[in-house]
Order: sequence, then C-alpha cells, then structure tokens
Amino acid sequence: MKKALLLALASLLCFSFTPLEKKVSDPKYKYYYFCLSKEVPSTADKADKLQFIYTSIHEVKGNENDIRRLTNQFTDYINEESKSDKRTFASHLNYYPDREQAETRYKEILDEYQQTEKYDIKYLDFQFE
Repeated sequence: MKKALLLALASLLCFSFTPLEKKVSDPKYKYYYFCLSKEVPSTADKADKLQFIYTSIHEVKGNENDIRRLTNQFTDYINEESKSDKRTFASHLNYYPDREQAETRYKEILDEYQQTEKYDIKYLDFQFE
C-alpha cells in the first residue's frame, strides 16, 4: 500500500511540473499594406469635393494584433485631423501576403478614385510606429 501511495505521489509531482500543452507564440508573417481614408458625404456639403487620402505601401512582419494596431494608428490620426472641420472619414488598412498583390490592388484603387471627379485625392506620408 505504501509503495502504491508513493508511486501515485511521485507521478503526481512529475505531471505537475510537465506542461500538458506547449505554449505556442502567435506566428509572425510578412505583410504588405497601405491605408486609405474616404470622406463620408454629409447632407450639408454637396458642392465640395470629398477627400480621399492614401498612404504608400509599407511592409511589416507581424500578426493580426500588429495589423490591428497599425489600423488604429491610422484611423486615430485621420479622426483627430478631421475633428476641426467636422468631416467624417471611413478608414481602411488593406494588407496582402505578397508585394505584387499589394501593388496591383493599390494601383486599381487609386485608378478608380482618380477617374471620378467626386474626390480630392491626397497622398499622406504617414509614419507608422
């Protein structure tokens, strides 16, 4: 009986120090991204052109949390800058696993907005942290 009790106690101690699951850190991948911000039309200002703001393509090695952080940086900046003139913007961060995909989509979006005369298109040299 004592041997069985000692064996049970020893195995309990061994298992308590052995992790059952390996803790896996969230993997980091390379992404290519750019940000866009489009003014939401208000009913009051129909005569003025709407603003369309875009950044260059950037590269980041990160995970979903890093993408979310970058998106929030850009959105917060745009919202802060537009407070004074009471404009509302919809901001987006587009990201892709390869540069070619990012460049293709970047060009398509810019071409689309440049073809319409509805927007005043502005480049923003935004420095992400």
